[in-house]
Amino acid sequence: QREVLDFLWPRMLHLQGMLNDRNASTPATVTELGHWKQLHLDFVFAGFEKCGTSTLSHNLARHPEVQFVPQPSDNPTINSDNQLAQDGHVFWQIGNRLLPPAELIGRFNAGLCCSGGARVSGFTDADLIGHGGLVPGGSRHKKRGERNPVYAFHRVLMKMVALVPGAKVILLACDPIRWLHSAYADTMNWYAGQDGDPPPPPLKDFALSDFVSAPKQTSLSEWWYNLSRRRAYFTFFAEGVARILGGPQRVHMLHRDSIDLRHTDTAGVRDAYNRVAEFLGMRQDLMCSRLCKVTVTGKQFC
Repeated sequence: QREVLDFLWPRMLHLQGMLNDRNASTPATVTELGHWKQLHLDFVFAGFEKCGTSTLSHNLARHPEVQFVPQPSDNPTINSDNQLAQDGHVFWQIGNRLLPPAELIGRFNAGLCCSGGARVSGFTDADLIGHGGLVPGGSRHKKRGERNPVYAFHRVLMKMVALVPGAKVILLACDPIRWLHSAYADTMNWYAGQDGDPPPPPLKDFALSDFVSAPKQTSLSEWWYNLSRRRAYFTFFAEGVARILGGPQRVHMLHRDSIDLRHTDTAGVRDAYNRVAEFLGMRQDLMCSRLCKVTVTGKQFC
């Protein structure tokens, strides 16, 4: 800090011609950066969306050695489906910096960061986070994780994850054909259907093209629909994640059918959860006795 204040900051102002110009109007700010090793993060659910990450994280959150950041809101109006884990966005908030801001690290380590923004009118970002803030030094025996099932699609974000010492990545894949049908039916993220929006393209268009153009700007997109079959290239993205993280020892991938009682028996589901626990270095005999399935609409079946 002293080096920045006494040497680097004045030098930068001088190069910009602002040091001797009291009338300079160009704003300048200083952000103190931290280091990746300061981020208390043990694992990330980095993919894949609509492949069961809500179910897996909800059940894993019941493990006494697991804590997701941020914790879900205690307000039933916001957390209407009573999930025990919600999506985090700490790596989105780091932006394009090579190092994370120190203030952001502090908030994340305290369990106060980073929700995705208020989704219910009248609530602030702080309302989205539960009251389970971390007591300094009191929860480091737990494995701290973040869930964001679209991280795997972004190499820069996965490079940030790779720079966190010891952080592991869990990927949950599913059948790409079933995924496309499910994603097409759930129009929340790609077709608003508001007045003035063109009708949704047929499913065949998304099955035959990586990108589908919109005839005009819609409520959720500008000339291109957000839905894309490229997001179902699970093997392609998984190989990229493994390369970025330096090999498969830091990546664990499983199939949604392995945690779905419609496709396997109870023993098979528990074995899948135990393999996740083993990968994270946790006790396998502490998984809860009742496992739940969380649907897209937020309903739970236990």
